[in-house]
Amino acid sequence: MNTINSIPKVYLSEDLQKRCFVYFSYQGKRHRIYNGKELGLSCNPAGETTIEGRQRELNRLLEATRAAMQAGRWQFVDQTSTPVVLSVPVEMMAGSVIKRQQEQFDKQDWSVPYLRDMNRVTNELLAFLATEGLAHSLLEEITKKVLNRFLDNYRSSGRYYMNKRRNLSALFYRLAQDEELTLTGNPVRNTHPMKTKETLNEAYTPEQLTGVLAYLEVNHPNLYLCALMTYGTLLRPHREIRLLRRKDFDAGLNVITLTGSATKSGRIRKVPVPEYIRQVLIRRRVDALEPDAFIFTSIAKPVNADYFTTAWSRQKQTMLKLGLVQPDQTLYSFRHSAAVYCYTDRQNLRLLQQIMGHSTPDVTTKYLRSLGVMEVNPDDMPRLPGS
Repeated sequence: MNTINSIPKVYLSEDLQKRCFVYFSYQGKRHRIYNGKELGLSCNPAGETTIEGRQRELNRLLEATRAAMQAGRWQFVDQTSTPVVLSVPVEMMAGSVIKRQQEQFDKQDWSVPYLRDMNRVTNELLAFLATEGLAHSLLEEITKKVLNRFLDNYRSSGRYYMNKRRNLSALFYRLAQDEELTLTGNPVRNTHPMKTKETLNEAYTPEQLTGVLAYLEVNHPNLYLCALMTYGTLLRPHREIRLLRRKDFDAGLNVITLTGSATKSGRIRKVPVPEYIRQVLIRRRVDALEPDAFIFTSIAKPVNADYFTTAWSRQKQTMLKLGLVQPDQTLYSFRHSAAVYCYTDRQNLRLLQQIMGHSTPDVTTKYLRSLGVMEVNPDDMPRLPGS
């Protein structure tokens, strides 16, 4: 079986007056492909009037060339030429390599949300590569420039963009660790970052807290319990509280124990349950549930990931009209309110760090400063010698 001497690549100049093509060498002879005529493909990169358009069509031409070579059906204009067979097997192409890596995700000790996010960004990348004509490219050809184009689809907000970039980086980190591959380094690290704008979830005053909880208890019992537990246990509402099962509590509903896969920090957490929350759980018959039942559904299936986000959004509209909440107050404001209460009551930063499940005291300090609780006093500033 004959093999090519070089892998097909794209030539594209920023000068649109110059020709563009796919090229490779075979048996000492250089070959250039300018359009898809020989491949039965309607593709003419030179007919595009922008660099982006030419790049897109050249990628289509490149993928079609490789596919034809892999199938052993390549035909040159010169019919005496020998058919070319691609020297790189299908299993080493970017699409195949990425899919193979994705198949390992379920074997990792990841949280459910993280697994979901990793699968989502991987599927989105595969779809993008197919659209761009790069699914049959070598992994090394998925460059910073390509990844920047992919990430440009997520610029609706800084946080959304950076979350996608972080998960994409995790994927390529795993690919770079694969000894069977030749990827050197993580190309995502060189992609453009995007500044994130921090959102301040304003804490509730004691009067607001009482009014909001009273409203939710009547109008949305599940949201009421979620808000109450967010305040009383300082667990995070959309993940740690939403996915609580009966087996996460002890027999008397006095303590919650979460495994590392159930927490944001990845560490085991043991949280005492205040009596006012325990009484609500008893009234809801949580103590009588099966071990695998989720506390908000009473069955072995949880509410969906957006359940509390949607519920809060709908109830907040009414609460705004009633003057119960302010625009910057959210479901997370219950957790922030609890942090303010705990710190002002005890003045114990390390205790608050443990209660909130933060990785370091520095995280807790930044958290309190963002809420305007921990301020820098004039006496804390540096003094001149002798003053």
